[in-house]
Amino acid sequence: MVKGSSGADESKCNVKWKYDQSTQVLTIGGSGPMKNYTYERRFWYSTAYTDSHYFDYGHVECVQELGHSICPWSRLSIKKVIIGPDVKTIGSGAFAGLNELESVNIPEGIDFIGKGAFEFCSSLESVDISGNVKTIEDYAFFKCESLKKVIIPEGVEKIGESAFGYCGINFVHLPSSLKELNRYAFMGCPLEEIEAECVHSKVTPDSLCSGYDPSVKIHATIKYSLSTDEWQDS
Repeated sequence: MVKGSSGADESKCNVKWKYDQSTQVLTIGGSGPMKNYTYERRFWYSTAYTDSHYFDYGHVECVQELGHSICPWSRLSIKKVIIGPDVKTIGSGAFAGLNELESVNIPEGIDFIGKGAFEFCSSLESVDISGNVKTIEDYAFFKCESLKKVIIPEGVEKIGESAFGYCGINFVHLPSSLKELNRYAFMGCPLEEIEAECVHSKVTPDSLCSGYDPSVKIHATIKYSLSTDEWQDS
């Protein structure tokens, strides 16, 4: 059993972790917010997107963000992550690049999923997101290619840029609570159906389906369930 701490300030850390090698389960316990991490195998985007939608995936380097360290479990063989009920946030890059990770349950205590928290978890098949999550940050589940279906629960208000980009998602449900869906949220996904109950102007087919590569074609049926209470006289 391997143990350690993971908090915003390690000298006063209330978030702990332990790893069971026999079951390949990582448990995050304690209380409070998780620390933000740098992902050591993160793609380096050497060419920013432009009006021509050009995007360069050409380099793999360590991106060392100021004040962020590499998570202590990054080299462990992890198939499942269990997060305790008193943990409040999932830190940026916390589980990025865990290629053997298959499932994660995000409990009721979590209200924020940080930038790139699960990006490049290529074996991730199951994510259970609680209704207390308000924000799913940029690139949170980017390139989780085994993730086929995602239900965004009622309560989520923001989905960041490319949050689910290049996942294997063919079905997505979006709640009426959603206020902000940033561009490229589902770019590169083989979407077949989008079920949307959102009524806000920032949630559009463009923000759902736009991608960097104009050759990527998205065919989706978008179902809007609009309440008449949302309409006002012109």
